Amino acid sequence: NINDYVRSVENDLKRGQFTLASETLRKMKELYSENEEYYLLRLQYLASLGRGEDIKKLLIEIDDSHIFLSSKAKEVLAFWEN
Repeated sequence: NINDYVRSVENDLKRGQFTLASETLRKMKELYSENEEYYLLRLQYLASLGRGEDIKKLLIEIDDSHIFLSSKAKEVLAFWEN
């Protein structure tokens, strides 16, 4: 269930367990690469690490993937694009 993965990554990020969060994100990519939640969590992960260049690359990847984005996801992405 994607919600279990989301909770796991969010908890790992809160505790500073970036390696565990990264491993869970890799699993999510295999299972849910067409889901906006995966991309939003990956964005949150990269932001937690202060990886601006990787965030820019992720935004391009999201744009190129043509996945459906909710208005909430579009707001988040708009924030990072500016």
